[in-house]
Amino acid sequence: MIRTVTDTDLPRIREFITRCEPLGFHTLFTYWVLGSHFTDLFLICEEDSRIQGLITGLVSSTCDNTAFVWQLGVGPESRRKGVAQSLISEFCSQPTFLTISQQKTGI
Repeated sequence: MIRTVTDTDLPRIREFITRCEPLGFHTLFTYWVLGSHFTDLFLICEEDSRIQGLITGLVSSTCDNTAFVWQLGVGPESRRKGVAQSLISEFCSQPTFLTISQQKTGI
């Protein structure tokens, strides 16, 4: 199941990132800001209440109509199962993308 992040997910996101190299963990505050202010651009994929993947992004304040994928990660046990593709598809179907004409990635 893919869904947007809530505040209660933050400790589990920390745990997920520690087992999902090469993702680097940023502060919990960073993830809180993303989850609170860019809600539809911060998604997790869960199975049995365990995070299998995540995608985070931002809308550019300097490039019109541009969204930026900041982090995309899939846990080792879920790789090569279509999780990343599902996350990207869901990410691009969020309401924010109604006005977005360009996507960029830092991956």
